[in-house]
This record gives sequence, structure tokens and C-alpha cells, in this order.
Amino acid sequence: MVDVKNIICVKQEVNLQVFSQIEFKAIITEVDEKLFWIGLPRIEGQVLMLQKKQKVKVSVSMRYGFL
Repeated sequence: MVDVKNIICVKQEVNLQVFSQIEFKAIITEVDEKLFWIGLPRIEGQVLMLQKKQKVKVSVSMRYGFL
């Protein structure tokens, strides 16, 4: 397994895919040993709300592709 700290960093932009089609951009706010936190994006002033156990695909842009 890849160490999260070797891939992502604070203030890095990530893509969130919700509802299997809609994609949003978000910023990483904190990185821990195995976790990272993001600020949820605003859409027309409204913060993106997620349901409990809702699946979200997170894509991290890297130098040679996406993870």
C-alpha cells in the first residue's frame, strides 16, 4: 500500500466525483498518517452535503496521471 504522505499534501487540489457523474474540485486541508481531510466545495454558495455512507470517488492529480 502506498503511503498517503508520499502522494498528497496540504493545499493540493483534488477532484470529488459524487452521484456517479457530477465532479467537484476540493482542497486538502490536513494530512495525517493514513487519512486526509478536505474542505467541501461550494456550489452556488451552498456547501456540498454528503449523506452518511455515501460513496465519493477522490482523484488526486499526479505528475504522470491520476490516483
